[in-house]
Amino acid sequence: MDKKEKKEISKIIEDLKKSDKQKEMILDTLLELVTLQDLDHKILWANKAAHSTYECVTTKTDGIEGNYCYEIWTDDNKPCEDCPLVKARETGKIEEQEITKLDGRKWLIKGYPIKDDKGNVVNLLEVVGDITEKRKLEQALRDSEELYKILIDTSPYAVTVTDLKGEITYVSERTLKIHGYKNPKELLGKSAFKLIAPFDHKRAKANLAKTLEENSIKNLEYTLLKKDGSTFAGELNASLIKDNNGQPQAFVATTRDITAMKENEKMLQEREAFNFALFNYSPVETIVVDHNGKVIKSNLAKRQSGDRIPEIGDIMYKDYGSKHERNMYTELMKCIKTGKNKEFPEMKYGEKYLSISIAPFSEGAIIISQDVTERMRAVKALKQNEQRFRLIVKTIPSLLVITNKEGENIYVSPNCKEITGYNRKELEKKFICWVHEDDNDKAKKIFEKSYKKHTGGTNFEYKAIKKDGKVWYASSSWKPIMDDKGDFQGIVLQTIDISDKKIMEQEIAKTQKLESIGILAGGIAHDFNNFLTGIIGNISLAKLHLDAKDEVYEILTESEKAAQSAKSLTHQLLTFSKGGIPIKEKASIEELIEESANFLLVGSNVKCKFDFQKDLWEVNIDKGQMNQVINNIIINANEAMTQGGGITIKAENAEIEETGKIPLEKGKYVKVTIRDTGYGISEEHISKIFDPFFTTKHKGSGLGLSTVFSIIKKHKGFIYSNSKVGVGTSFHIYLPAVVELKKKTKEKKEKFAKYEGKVLIMDDKSFIRKAAQRALGLFGYEVLGAEDGEEALSLYREAMVKEEPYDVVILDLTIPGAMGGLRALEELRKIDPKVKAIVSSGYSDDPVMSNHEDFGFNAIMKKPYEYKELAKTVKDLIEKD
Repeated sequence: MDKKEKKEISKIIEDLKKSDKQKEMILDTLLELVTLQDLDHKILWANKAAHSTYECVTTKTDGIEGNYCYEIWTDDNKPCEDCPLVKARETGKIEEQEITKLDGRKWLIKGYPIKDDKGNVVNLLEVVGDITEKRKLEQALRDSEELYKILIDTSPYAVTVTDLKGEITYVSERTLKIHGYKNPKELLGKSAFKLIAPFDHKRAKANLAKTLEENSIKNLEYTLLKKDGSTFAGELNASLIKDNNGQPQAFVATTRDITAMKENEKMLQEREAFNFALFNYSPVETIVVDHNGKVIKSNLAKRQSGDRIPEIGDIMYKDYGSKHERNMYTELMKCIKTGKNKEFPEMKYGEKYLSISIAPFSEGAIIISQDVTERMRAVKALKQNEQRFRLIVKTIPSLLVITNKEGENIYVSPNCKEITGYNRKELEKKFICWVHEDDNDKAKKIFEKSYKKHTGGTNFEYKAIKKDGKVWYASSSWKPIMDDKGDFQGIVLQTIDISDKKIMEQEIAKTQKLESIGILAGGIAHDFNNFLTGIIGNISLAKLHLDAKDEVYEILTESEKAAQSAKSLTHQLLTFSKGGIPIKEKASIEELIEESANFLLVGSNVKCKFDFQKDLWEVNIDKGQMNQVINNIIINANEAMTQGGGITIKAENAEIEETGKIPLEKGKYVKVTIRDTGYGISEEHISKIFDPFFTTKHKGSGLGLSTVFSIIKKHKGFIYSNSKVGVGTSFHIYLPAVVELKKKTKEKKEKFAKYEGKVLIMDDKSFIRKAAQRALGLFGYEVLGAEDGEEALSLYREAMVKEEPYDVVILDLTIPGAMGGLRALEELRKIDPKVKAIVSSGYSDDPVMSNHEDFGFNAIMKKPYEYKELAKTVKDLIEKD
């Protein structure tokens, strides 16, 4: 027996003690056979159903009262074996027994002990119900899964199935309805605790564990949760589902909304204490009728339907013309007979709509009627407007907020969590709480003015912060809401995330800064490289004529070191400038990283850990420039860990499938992450670390990370950094990948000896020509020099005529005011299509330096260069077919 039945029986017993009139009113409405018996099973009273059944099974005319129960129903002289009333008399508890009669019908007999004030059993109450159809239905349910599903969906109980973790795998239509959901997809896969109020979660979890142990729990009351956050009272039963092997598989729970039941109980009490004064002053038409529908009372409310108010003695809905779309007299009689309330919230009445409620009570029924025509029209219009509003909100990407005139949110669009990190409940009665403290004063000033002067605004951009602390950028536009009288009611605000736009603007600004200073840096480096070429070359030549123990040799060596340091500086300047176009070649990034890191950290108290993905893609890079990138970042990391620490370098394959979050084209990339455990970079400095000349060090040029940024950008990659003070800093680098199989090659170590060949070098700087002539001459080459292209062409023609052609020509790319290397090569091709040419320059702005083969050159020499390197390049080119 469920809780509801127990409650009904308790009320029946209580009513039996009150009055015969109440007893007949309640028990005569039941379909079950109800008899009150003494302890010897003599029937003291029976309801209508029991009388009717008695008349069908016997020819006696003396009535059912006064006879013994077992004589009437079994034609025996003693109680039945296992009679539940005998058990109830002995145990003092409610007992029941199911029996099957010869005609195949099944009956459920329940025995209720009735006790006196001292707890002694003084009478017995027998309730007999025909459960034949119920048992047939249960059998049908076992035979048909489809019928089972239909019954579940049409059941007044909500059915929910979960797995053993409590995640929902099935919900019935009733479940969706009582919890305010429209689609099962909103709940499938979610925790069942989503349907229970948070303060009941702990108890629900304990009962779930209890179900796992005891197989079922029954009649538990919980506060249940609707989709909109409201709660209602519910009754829950749960059972454990097992497979054929007895292993637990899932939980099935049935729930029902008992709010109405509780409210009806309260309403019944209020009706029993009916207040006629309140009745007379009710603003709606209220009429009281007896069991025959005759009007016995009506209030003073003016009827809005247009017909006259029924007079006392009229038969309601029968003695005067009716325009109702249904036979309301029949409905009234049905309600009075069954004792059940009936509501017709939208009854068509001619051209109008009425809301009619019929509430039966002991003397008849109360009828409440109200004209709801205007309300129906308003509700329909409101629904249409709401549907349009929801459709608009779903289609716009911005966050929509509506406030009242006090600045409190009264509506927030569902996408609020996606944009701000806060859910709708967290944003209730607040305004734009996502404004970052940096812009809070500015935002406060702007919106206070809007509320004070009732004005709007557009495209207000500000720094924002999400619930989890992540910074983003927002743009808001708003308009005031005015009512029909022109009074200010609040504002409607739309906010969009413009973080991607801000990032792009910052990248553009950063690039413009670099380009401006790069023009100056490139020009200086170009000229300086020419001088360094001569200085380094002549020093190395001078050292060849001296003994290594000579003091002058030592002086020249120190000078050479200084010149090499200057070479490193010009290399930075060139890379930083427009002239830093990388001379790319396929390379393994992990080899370059390991070599650079291990070399830089020798002897330090910093440990480096490598994490390289297997089958890492190769990249097209300028090894020198990329080595500079790794060096600069690792040097900074090492300096940030004065007490020791660790550096982790990770390289992995990455694919960018959509643009926007990272300013790169779609494609395959190698991502390198260098993370240290240093003291970190503050938030105010992190956005400036790539700016030219920005540094927080006491010593340093501030060009290190600017150069890094420039190198990565010229490799068509991207670099960004994040840091937390006291935790460390991470740099993330993306480089375009070359997705090909790697080929490992071994470098040949070459010993320089005497070579043969004829070389023509063209350079506008005489000291470079002379140094090259001396150096190449020492290696055995015959070398002639030319100041510009015209002179080089003349010398080349002369050698061709004498049939003593040059094996290689070295052409300076840029000759101010005269023919440069590219034009000279075009003319030389006309003289000798097989000419072998090396392009040389101290400034790689020209695409010839990064793609020399596309312009007809066989090799390149970047200034400043060493003459051993020049001699080897000449040798390799002469020996090449």
